[in-house]
Amino acid sequence: MIRSMRWYGIILLVFTVNGLIAQSARNPVIDSLNVELAMLEGENSAIDYLSKKARISFGLGKAHHDNGQYELAKQHLHKARAFAVQAGDSLLLAGILNQLASTHMRRGVTDSAILYYKSGLLVACSIQSHEHIKTASAKLYAIHKEQNNHAEALRYLELYQSAKDTLVNGEHIRMVTNMAKDYSERVERYENTAKIQQHRFVSIFALAGLSIAILVILFLIVFYRLKQAREREKRKIQEQLMVQERMASLGMLTAGIAHEIKNPLNFINNFAGINKRLIAEIQAEIDKDPTSWSPRTLPFVQGRLHDLEQNSTDIETSGKEINRIVLTMMDHSRGTSDSLRKMDLNELVEDNVNLVYQSYRATHPDLQIHIDRQFDPVLPKAEIYPHNFARVIINILSNAFYALNQKHGEFPDFKPCLTVVTRNLPDAIALSIRDNGPGVPAEVMGKIFTPFFTTKPVGLGNTGLGLSISYNIIVHEHKGKLEVDSEPGMYTEFTIVLPRTVVDG
Repeated sequence: MIRSMRWYGIILLVFTVNGLIAQSARNPVIDSLNVELAMLEGENSAIDYLSKKARISFGLGKAHHDNGQYELAKQHLHKARAFAVQAGDSLLLAGILNQLASTHMRRGVTDSAILYYKSGLLVACSIQSHEHIKTASAKLYAIHKEQNNHAEALRYLELYQSAKDTLVNGEHIRMVTNMAKDYSERVERYENTAKIQQHRFVSIFALAGLSIAILVILFLIVFYRLKQAREREKRKIQEQLMVQERMASLGMLTAGIAHEIKNPLNFINNFAGINKRLIAEIQAEIDKDPTSWSPRTLPFVQGRLHDLEQNSTDIETSGKEINRIVLTMMDHSRGTSDSLRKMDLNELVEDNVNLVYQSYRATHPDLQIHIDRQFDPVLPKAEIYPHNFARVIINILSNAFYALNQKHGEFPDFKPCLTVVTRNLPDAIALSIRDNGPGVPAEVMGKIFTPFFTTKPVGLGNTGLGLSISYNIIVHEHKGKLEVDSEPGMYTEFTIVLPRTVVDG
């Protein structure tokens, strides 16, 4: 009997362990979706029955995909696709097609994956779903690039960039809208606070008699000061909103201009290269039999061919420089989703110096500035927010070029000079920008980083926020230092110092 009880205990233990193993192998997400699907079967008369069933099947397909059960995932996703088509839910259909393509990629069926990605892209384009367009075009670009199908890869890369730019510009508009909503709520809170305080003092006046008169006087003083503070805050928020709106509009305008410039620029660069090849072919034909040419004509033709080749080289070089500037403009137009990245600070400074100088020369062609670049060749990569850091460089350079232009207008013999220096310090990395302009007066030095403070005349489109924003970006965002040194009539020098914790990451 004892032996039978022992065998009974062993069998019970085995069943218990098997149950625990089976329970641990189950996926709670899949179980929950299956329960939800079973409950939905009893409500097949619901208005959104097909749409719900499509979404649950979509969820089951993704869950099995994440578990590596690709055959089950494919079955559920095909069901979800059929339900989405019947329900007429194009947005859900685009997501299902992209997930089907991803499942086929995991199974190694690349041709089917391409087909589903293209189908998802067509559906997303028909409903202008830029998020699904971006996902599908990015995957198609990667597949065609791996297959060395460069023409298709380039086409899908351009579609991906277009969708990405549209999403970034939409983020700009949402940010401005949220700021406007926040501003309205803050004004409403201020007004409600003022009303509560006013009612409180009126009640005290009715109860306290003579004492209320003193309280009313105090209330009026406090209320007046609060009103002034609210007005100042209101003006400040309005000016910030204007700056944000201008930046959003400028980003969209810059992106549009850059795209329009890039197409004809590509033709210029391509035809310059073609001209050089044609010239080389003509020169090769001449070299085969120089005696067939007249002794007087041959030097003339060869000279003209050399001139044409040099002109084509100059066009190609200038085209590449313009293309680099256009790419920088396009990078600046995508501004809001700035993330911390390791960057070559020398290259970032060089690009922005050229960009700002060429932009300033476009409106001031008579201004010739000698730019002395002293870049540390062993400078480590800096971990920075590249877009915001570029804004700091642009603000400082714009002020420097403005100051040099003012001094050049007063003294025609003056030779403008700008010195840009990067240094690798023991515990930090430094960037200095120095100009030999009119300098900053001593009484202005203490206000130079104050918001809305400016010494420029009215009408130059200046808000007085450039250096204030730059100070916040360097000090608060990058935990560094932004210092200014100046001697009136001699020079102005801005120095940016980033700590090693930011540089080395």
